[in-house]
Amino acid sequence: LTVLPTRLDVEVNGFNGGVLNGVPSAYHWYTEQYGVKWPVGYEVNISSQGDNFIQVDFDTPWCQPESDVIAELSRRFSCTLEHWYAEQGCDFCGWQLYERGELVDVLWGELEWSSPTDDDELPEVTGPAWIVDNVAHYGG
Repeated sequence: LTVLPTRLDVEVNGFNGGVLNGVPSAYHWYTEQYGVKWPVGYEVNISSQGDNFIQVDFDTPWCQPESDVIAELSRRFSCTLEHWYAEQGCDFCGWQLYERGELVDVLWGELEWSSPTDDDELPEVTGPAWIVDNVAHYGG
């Protein structure tokens, strides 16, 4: 799912750049424009929907989209939008609430982890409580 517009010259120049003079690499352009490595969502899943809502889960590499991107979706569709995100590799998580394009509430924190009892057990995300069960998986 491509949710953000791309630029042909940036795409031709490639992820690392260097093909076209004076054109930024795709990596630099997309991270500066949108705060994400690529302008697409992976493993897009409509996980729940009803008469007046839709819940969509998707992954983006490394980090969540910039707030401006989420605000524009809320503004464009004149809706309330909740944005939950988590990144276990960088150990952060958050929630943002938008009303018709305006950011009205925010939570942000570090992920909390279980303590494995043996060498075969991996730590699991245990908190903060407000993020548990609100993201499909924790990325990273």
